[in-house]
Amino acid sequence: MPTADQLQSLALFDGISDRHLQRLASLGLVQHYGTGTTLFQENSYHHTFYLVLVGTVALDFHVPRRKPKRILTVSAGDILAWSAILSDGRMTTSAVTLAPTQLIAWPADKLMQLCKDDHEVGFLIMHRVAQALSRRLSSTRLQLLDMLVETEPMPRPAD
Repeated sequence: MPTADQLQSLALFDGISDRHLQRLASLGLVQHYGTGTTLFQENSYHHTFYLVLVGTVALDFHVPRRKPKRILTVSAGDILAWSAILSDGRMTTSAVTLAPTQLIAWPADKLMQLCKDDHEVGFLIMHRVAQALSRRLSSTRLQLLDMLVETEPMPRPAD
């Protein structure tokens, strides 16, 4: 189980009361993974929400007729598996550890129940998740633009 002090040191929980941090800590579990561990696969159902404490995790997605495309790497303080709490749990990417990694894992159903039972903590958590998703969408957009860049210059129209 993570400690309230561990949670308090992370931006995701900035401004959350000690009482709420204690409840969040009681629901979480600290997990350790070695390099190269697949945490979940794109399109699979996964019902655990994570926060990275230590390490780096690659997020990749399938591109037809190509190798998987790395769209982002996440590290300490970043979230993983947001689909577990915001949708039906179907993952939008695959996640693989790039270094020894330590995560806090919350069962999605228990975290969501806490958010429903206590709207104050629920709002704070969902607001922070929305901010993280906004950053991810911007990053994904840049990656997609990079993938679509022409490798040869476009011909200029004749005058």
